[in-house]
Amino acid sequence: MNLLIITQKVDEQDAILGFFVGWLKEFSKSVEKVFVITLFKGDYDLPQNVEVFSLGKEEGKSRISRLLKFRKYAKELLPKTDAVLAHMCPEYIVAINHLIKKSFNQEIKKSNKPLYLWYTHKSVSKYLIKAEKIVKKIFTASSESCRLNSEKIVVTSHGIDLEHFKLQDNVPALDYYNIITVGRITPRKNLAVIIEAVNQLPSEIKNQIRLKFIGETLLEGDKKYLSELKIQVTRDKLQDIIEFVGPITYEKLPQALSHADLFINVSKTGSVDKAVLEAMALNVPVITSNEAFKNILPAKYLCEDSQLTEKIVEFYNNRPSDNLRKIVEQNHSLKNLVKKIINEIF
Repeated sequence: MNLLIITQKVDEQDAILGFFVGWLKEFSKSVEKVFVITLFKGDYDLPQNVEVFSLGKEEGKSRISRLLKFRKYAKELLPKTDAVLAHMCPEYIVAINHLIKKSFNQEIKKSNKPLYLWYTHKSVSKYLIKAEKIVKKIFTASSESCRLNSEKIVVTSHGIDLEHFKLQDNVPALDYYNIITVGRITPRKNLAVIIEAVNQLPSEIKNQIRLKFIGETLLEGDKKYLSELKIQVTRDKLQDIIEFVGPITYEKLPQALSHADLFINVSKTGSVDKAVLEAMALNVPVITSNEAFKNILPAKYLCEDSQLTEKIVEFYNNRPSDNLRKIVEQNHSLKNLVKKIINEIF
């Protein structure tokens, strides 16, 4: 069986999408050939049965040029493949379907390849609505992460690469209590709440901690939000305690997380945040007010935003050491995710 995958980026150095190289490696174990059409191609090391075709965004190709390349690659690869999976790209599902219907190539027109989509985002775009009518299944991480009312939705949980996020040996001890949060700097991540919680800590604890925000801004609104957060830090005189680290490559993320004493997530996306699961895979204690984790984490790791200061104090004093990695191994591993998707497709 051959699988065509369409995705945004194949680059293991990317801070946000670097994980997808691991997905491709795992898919390659279950099929004869994996063809990949990607908007952007960067650094990667993939098995021989994975072939990557870039639309050229890394070379600065125009939108029209990328569209023409997409049509070219799709025409070449559709006859060679048995199914198509788009990762977070419902617009390409619509484009593939249109190509099949309008093609003068009878081999393509009659191919009738089953189409599938992976989608995790709270927004319901016009392309997602159109794609839902075309695909056989939509795979998603949780019931909250694809907000369509559709019988085609298959909840698979997230896929954390446990080989990448493996427990680290002999991690050097830091001389402070290291609190980390990871993710895009955007208002939906609710990061001002964490700063306020730290500001309310007793001075004897506040002086012993460091808080690091790891992540980048993508939109203009994100940049404005980052400026507001920095103003908040300065106003509260927390410059010596709080650091905005910027993005860290996917390759280096396990090392950064392994130095954490605590991971905090107060995201208001309403869906399971993959960054929390990555911290859990390294047995880093986590605190979250994200409602999507109510059925994943024991109650002591959950809190309301208003309780965050109190919860930080509790964890600082007691240092919980539960095996959170086991939760990820049982319910959110990349191996299990790919197995579920392959079973649905083939």
